[in-house]
Amino acid sequence: MCSIWPACLVTAGAVIEIAAVAAVASYELARAHGAAGWSARLLPLTVDGLIYASCS
Repeated sequence: MCSIWPACLVTAGAVIEIAAVAAVASYELARAHGAAGWSARLLPLTVDGLIYASCS
């Protein structure tokens, strides 16, 4: 738990920004390899979910 609120907000913002960039990169990679529709949109969520689960 972060005891300094401004630092927590900056950290959370940085994590969200990095996650968004990673999701876009995963989506573009899925589209480049022929995935379309829901499968291309869900791939970044499954990958990020696996990373989150392994770190928890």
